[in-house]
Parts: sequence; C-alpha cells; structure tokens
Amino acid sequence: MKRCLTPGTIDYDPTETWRNFLPGARYHYSNIGNALAGYALERVVPGTFDDWCVANLFTPLSMSRTGWQLADHDVNVLAVPYAFHGGGFDA
Repeated sequence: MKRCLTPGTIDYDPTETWRNFLPGARYHYSNIGNALAGYALERVVPGTFDDWCVANLFTPLSMSRTGWQLADHDVNVLAVPYAFHGGGFDA
C-alpha cells in the first residue's frame, strides 16, 4: 500500500489513485481505498482486520466459509471467476 501512495515508487499512479471530484459527487471503486480503510481499522481495534471481520461480520452473519486469506480455505471449494467464450463459460 505504501508503494501505491508514495510518489516516485514503482506502483504509484496518480491517475489511478486520485480522482478529480469531491467525495460523494460520483462513485468510483478503489482497491487502495478499501485497503486503506482496513489499515485504519487495524490501528484502532485490537487484533487484525481479518480477526475483526470474523468476529463482527462473518460470524454474526453465519458466513462460516468466508475470509480474506486464500491459505485459510480449501481451494477445491472456492468460487472462481468465469468468462464467456465461444458459447460457454471458462474458468
């Protein structure tokens, strides 16, 4: 995340990170914005963002097979993205 937000680093791209409109004026999805929100949460709550999500979101919503880390899941039962090609869907 630091590389995405620091000018002069390999991943810094101001056209992808910053938008030229006021907050609330338009919608634009931001991966870095979501990562930054998770980091901010970790600064004010005990434990990790992952632990907080399990305790406060996934468990209360009975989402027992949900998480952030691929290593915590059986890859044989994961949802995968599909694309439509030649009349059918490919993984």
